[in-house]
Amino acid sequence: MFVYFGTGSVSVLADAINNLTDSMSSLITLIGAKISNMPADSEHPYGHGRMEYIAGLVVSALVLFAGFEFIRASVGKIIHPSEVSYTSLSVAIMFVSCIVKFLMSVLYKKVGNRINSYPILAQSKDSISDVFVTGVVIISIFVYKFTGYLVDGWAGLLVSFFILYQGYDLIKETISTILGNTNPEEIKEVEKIVMTYKEIISVHDIVIVDFGPEKIYAWMDVELDDKMGIVQAHRIIDKIEREIYESKGYHASIHLDPVGSYSIREKETIEKLNELIRDDKRFCSFHDLSISGEEVTVDIVVDGNLVRSEKDEANVKNIVAEILNEEGIKNFVKIDKIFKGEI
Repeated sequence: MFVYFGTGSVSVLADAINNLTDSMSSLITLIGAKISNMPADSEHPYGHGRMEYIAGLVVSALVLFAGFEFIRASVGKIIHPSEVSYTSLSVAIMFVSCIVKFLMSVLYKKVGNRINSYPILAQSKDSISDVFVTGVVIISIFVYKFTGYLVDGWAGLLVSFFILYQGYDLIKETISTILGNTNPEEIKEVEKIVMTYKEIISVHDIVIVDFGPEKIYAWMDVELDDKMGIVQAHRIIDKIEREIYESKGYHASIHLDPVGSYSIREKETIEKLNELIRDDKRFCSFHDLSISGEEVTVDIVVDGNLVRSEKDEANVKNIVAEILNEEGIKNFVKIDKIFKGEI
């Protein structure tokens, strides 16, 4: 801001205000981190970890607001250009600012990765972006100095668009996390851990829910031989949950599905379902098939990109029901959706 008062440059002002919003962002991040570390209570049994993401949302909104304000100021400068003056001191201050911001980015990234904090990692991205922003301003200064072309307004506009993109990227990522995004790689890593245990026949319905840093939960179903004793099965499940926590930091909760040898009737049903999966792209797999007395239950996994509406779900349920349908037999078909990359 000191440099702006000495130059009157709108691009310098944009850079200065951007740095001020960074300071506000850091304060908001600290407040969010403080609240997120509050212990769980009766109203928030999973803790307050998502406050960090809400803090990130506020930071993103500030960045967007600053970007729009800079566009307004820059356009005014383009329409009504005015002389600007730069001193060696002002340029030196901006050079030092670039160095400091770069070092801050490195520090934020190191700390953010160590404590798995999204807002701090966002600050790292923001700091390295500031290096670019200030660099653009410095370039505009040298262009004016050596060519006489007044590109201050255009430089400010470029900085403004960059800030807007940065804000959009931050807000998109934050909202995605709050809504509950899916990371296929994380699911595959959890599946890999589970399947290292030879007793596990298969694992499915893996759900990873993020309630904030160090408050990530993983829920899943695993299949074990139904002849295995309950105590032994429980010990295996405990080992898996412990390993997932030690390697990934996830609080795992595993549901056990006992699987035994199939009857002739079940084998026939399995063959029909496998044929359906081969012939219809909407169907991906199935599990938890159970034929007991007058009831048949099965979980059908479908492609969420192809089965979107309730009507689509009803349609695939009817198709499966026709396969399972026998006189006097009730069938219960559950539909699970996956999307490309989740398998």
